[in-house]
Amino acid sequence: MRILIVSNLYPPAVLGGYEILCAQVAERLAARGHAVAVLTSDFRPDGPSAAMSDGAKPFGNVWRDLNLIVPFGKPLGRARVQHLNVFRRNRAATARRLAAFKPDVVFFWSQRRLSLGTWRAATERGIPCALTLNDDYLAYYRPAPFEIRPRKLASWALDRSALKGLTWKGLDFSRVTTISRALQTGLIAQGVPVEGARVIYQAIPLERFPAKSDPGALHDPLRLLYAGQVHDYKGVHTVVEALGLLTAEGRRMNLSIVGGGEPDYLARLKTLARDLGVAEKVLFQGRVKSEKLPGLYREADLFVFPSDWEEPFGLTHLEAMASGTPVVSTTRGGTAELIAEGRNALTFNAGDAAGLAARLRWLSDHDSERRELAQSALDDVRRRFNMDRYVDDLEAWLGEAVSAARPGRN
Repeated sequence: MRILIVSNLYPPAVLGGYEILCAQVAERLAARGHAVAVLTSDFRPDGPSAAMSDGAKPFGNVWRDLNLIVPFGKPLGRARVQHLNVFRRNRAATARRLAAFKPDVVFFWSQRRLSLGTWRAATERGIPCALTLNDDYLAYYRPAPFEIRPRKLASWALDRSALKGLTWKGLDFSRVTTISRALQTGLIAQGVPVEGARVIYQAIPLERFPAKSDPGALHDPLRLLYAGQVHDYKGVHTVVEALGLLTAEGRRMNLSIVGGGEPDYLARLKTLARDLGVAEKVLFQGRVKSEKLPGLYREADLFVFPSDWEEPFGLTHLEAMASGTPVVSTTRGGTAELIAEGRNALTFNAGDAAGLAARLRWLSDHDSERRELAQSALDDVRRRFNMDRYVDDLEAWLGEAVSAARPGRN
């Protein structure tokens, strides 16, 4: 197949794990003999950016022709005039690449802040389109609902006339996959027509996250790790509070917080750690390059994921499990679909610092059970969440899109 992948971000421009996963999939599809090209934006995030996945050579056909409506880190709002301008530019840029590359299928990753000009361009040319959704960004492109209020009524009318291209009205949702059932349910609740979407769980490249020699072993002091975005809804304060509780009872442990976030929230976390008397036990590492993450997982004793919101999935959970590091996590959203209490992780309620402390206390005190949990999680990731399985599923799904379209193509 000739596959054009369209994504808002692509390494080395990285804000999270999704862009890295996109690169890993592109590399593996190309290694299987498919002609693969990537069309992405020219955005460059501040701070250290992640390296191309797992030491591979930079992927060849990467075109950074697209623009974002508003750069990441700045509020989006409705921005209709700017949105329309970017829509037109991205539709034209995509049309040029489609004409030159002549793909059999266009594989859309996140179009957040790109507009839907890319999808419109492929649709207008009758090229099969396949979308994988890892969050609810499509809700932003929902046509304005009918409301008898002047401004709302105007938005409703514009979204069905002059600005109808800016919404997903009239686009084909027959070839869509979501990364969890929870995400699919949430999208449907927001009016996005993904009732027929297929759930394909993501995976990780196991070779990038080799297991430590002694899964489940502990250091003294015990090493806790959080890795991910550092925002209020991620619940990182709950880990700091749990650390305060355990330190107060004489337990020796430290916490590493890996990831970038909002300055106000980071300041709040530092104040909280100081007030609880654990400031010297909390290390804020900020955003780190992706090649450093495997070592951080292996060096940690326990990985904590305290998110308060409905997570679409949980790649960091899988990375920690593959590294042989036991996981303690909330189960909001799609996380519940990969977590099995007592088999591959322990769980606690979002925002419950005492509950988290109890889980961490139990793990630190039960050596054989902790090691068994780490090994069981490692086996689970290797069996269910390996990249070969994931790329097999995506390859078959893309092939179905091409086969379904061939009879009617010119």
